[in-house]
Formats: sequence, C-alpha cells, structure tokens
Amino acid sequence: MNKIECLFTIFSALILMYATFYFMPHLIGKNHIYGVSINQEHRDYPDFITLDKKFKKLLFIGFIVIFILVLALVFMFDKIEFSYSISIIGFLLYESILYIYIHKKVKMTKSKFCTELSQISVDSKLVIDMDFINEKNKIIKKFKILYLIPVLLTFGISIFILLNYNQLPDLITTHSTITGKPDGFMEKSYLSVFKLIGLEFCIMVLLYITSIGAIKARIKVDTNKIEESKTKNIKYLNKIGYLFFILMIMMIVQFFIVFLSLKINPNLLTVINIIMLLVIIYLMVTYINSPNLKFNSSYTPDNDEKYWIGGIIYNNPNDPSFMVDKRFGIGWTINLGNPIGKILYILIAIFLIFSLFSVIKSLLL
Repeated sequence: MNKIECLFTIFSALILMYATFYFMPHLIGKNHIYGVSINQEHRDYPDFITLDKKFKKLLFIGFIVIFILVLALVFMFDKIEFSYSISIIGFLLYESILYIYIHKKVKMTKSKFCTELSQISVDSKLVIDMDFINEKNKIIKKFKILYLIPVLLTFGISIFILLNYNQLPDLITTHSTITGKPDGFMEKSYLSVFKLIGLEFCIMVLLYITSIGAIKARIKVDTNKIEESKTKNIKYLNKIGYLFFILMIMMIVQFFIVFLSLKINPNLLTVINIIMLLVIIYLMVTYINSPNLKFNSSYTPDNDEKYWIGGIIYNNPNDPSFMVDKRFGIGWTINLGNPIGKILYILIAIFLIFSLFSVIKSLLL
C-alpha cells in the first residue's frame, strides 16, 4: 500500500468515526442526552445546547490534530502501518475521554433542575400488559427455534470440512475484498482449520445470544397510545428478528465460500457483501425508529440513573433483563448485573486486551 492509498484508508476510517460520534446525539432516544436521562422539555435547556456545541467543537479539533499527526507519520517518518493503528486507536481513545467529560458535565447540569435522580419524569407510568407479554414470548420462542438453523448449519458444515481436510487447498483464504478478490491467506494445518471454523461457530453462537437478547429486551409502550404502540412493537420485534436471521445466513454463506475457495462468479460474493451491508444498515434504521425511543414511553427500571456507569454500562442485579437499550449509541447494551452479562464482559475484556497486545507486538516487530 502506497502513501496515498494509506492516507485515503485512514481518512475514510476517521471520517466514519467522526460522523458517528457527531450525529450520535440525534440518533438516540429523545429522553437521553450524552448518556443522561432527561425530560423532553429539558432537552433545549441552554446549558445542554452549550455542552452539545462544545462536544462537537472538541471532536472536530481532535479529528484535525489526529489527521495532522497521521500526515507527519506518513510523510516525515515513513511510518505507514504504524500511522494506521495509532490514528484509529488514538482517535477512539480521544472520543471516549471526550464523551466521559461531556457526560459528567451534563449530569452536573441536570442536578440544577432535578434534585432527585428518580424524578426523571413526574408523570412516568409503569405499564404491564399480560396479553402483550404472552405475544412477545411467542415471538421469542419462534426465533429461538429459527436461529438454531444457522447455528446447526455452521456446526454441520464445520464437521464436513474437518472430515474432508485432505481436499482443502494448501493456502486457505481467510479474507476477501468486497469485490470477492482474496487478500488474506493462511497455510493449511489442522490447527489453522480448527481455529477458523471454531471462530465462525463462536460468532454464530454469539449472534444467537445477542439476537435473542435484543428481542427479549424490555419493551417500552407509548402511554398516550397504548394499543397502537403494542401493535407497532410486535411488528418491530418480528422485523429485527428476521433481519438478524438473514444476517446470520448471509454470514455463513460468505464465510464458507471464501474459506473453501469455491469457484463461483466473483460478482456473487460482491452481491452477498452488499446485501449484508444493507441488512446491517436497515437493522440500524429499524432500531432508530423503534417505538421504544418515543418520548412518552412507559417508565422502566433502566430509566433510573443510579444503575448506569458513565451512561454506557448498565449494572442492575435486580433487573432480570439480559440486554437493555443503549443510552448513547445504536443498539443494546448488556446488563452487567446479570450473571451471563458478567461472563460476557469478562470475555470481551480478555479479547480486547489480547487484541491490543497483538497490535502493539505487530508494531514493534
């Protein structure tokens, strides 16, 4: 990769990270601002607007500084690979520190007009509808069975590959471009094959857990239009359920076509990659338009400020929910107070530490 290609790749990644954080406050629910729960009527509070402008200003300054650093590393010190890693990790770290700083400022500002954290909304309602809960449980049961198909399919194909190990090519493709051109390879060995198919199986199991957790996540009903809200929520749960299923199937097809180096029309793999990207985008759009994010949504335990760490990590041992809606970001977050949640957080931490050491090691070699 030459210097111009390197700069284009880094700039594209930084722009994506910058845009994601810049527009994130506008993509989350109307009851939250920088991870802090507020009333809709307080969202236009002058101090909140000032903090939002400050966040965007500091974010832009950080983006410029990081990009100037990249230019220096590439053209003055000829550190092409190092510049890519340091820019992504550095900007991500800067964004995280900036978010925590603004989050604390917002929380302090909120205390000016809210003396008790529990007084998030004086007219909050707790809505429990057994008919709706039963309907939701039927949906959960349906997708628990449906999601077993890609998991069992992955397991079956993996066994088939191991049984036909001698038929595999000497160089196994591990990655390909969006156009279907292989650009990553690994020498064939029992260990490498087992690692790759084991990783794919673990990804499928993790997707199974995540998908079911997303569907089981607590639903908030619009207290002004209860019946209409229930209908919309049922449609929403079915939609995200089928989107996750399509995503799992497409991932299996993509992985094994690349892994087995199947002789197919390269355009087919391109189509598969594009479909996967569109499914992910549509899933994000569906979540953003979720009935859960409406202003008049019913009160639930995850509205309580005391259970949130930095507005990012939800820790409520008394809440049986495995996943809840994020306060800052698109999607769901895991309940640290849940036993399974604790295990996943530990595994994620181990994975991140291992990945960080791998990056540092590769840069030093």
